[in-house]
Amino acid sequence: MPNDWKLIELTIMEDHIHIFVSCHPKNSPMEIVKKLKGISSRLIFKKYPEFKKQEYWGKHLWSKGYYVGTADVVTSEAIQKYILVNSSNQ
Repeated sequence: MPNDWKLIELTIMEDHIHIFVSCHPKNSPMEIVKKLKGISSRLIFKKYPEFKKQEYWGKHLWSKGYYVGTADVVTSEAIQKYILVNSSNQ
């Protein structure tokens, strides 16, 4: 992760992931998602080259969709709790 991003929480689910990242407001959520998907795809394909032979979303590992929420109305603690509680429900 870039130096000005802080990974607060990460949970890997069967069909999606939850990532809670703190960053400077100059970073757009779309750019963060794009970088995280790109970096993780390269690392996964490097470690598991057989995955390149499978069709996921065309030739991409990740779908184009994503959800972004911000910590403003709710607290950071509430977001972390949501991620942890929902990861134990899988």
